[in-house]
Amino acid sequence: MAYSTDFKQRALDYIKEGHSHVEAAKVFDVGVRTLFTWEKNLREQGHLERKKRVVKNRKIPLEE
Repeated sequence: MAYSTDFKQRALDYIKEGHSHVEAAKVFDVGVRTLFTWEKNLREQGHLERKKRVVKNRKIPLEE
């Protein structure tokens, strides 16, 4: 499931207020690991936006 940037920020702010990751996971109905991943992305990338996926067009070879 994709979560909005605002939702992710609210969950992380909840943790910053002194709540545990387990509490935040229950309140926001997400996994604890997800919260740690969001924190890592914010720390390492500086934002919470999802990475853009690069989709390559696959050419189907025509049989001759």
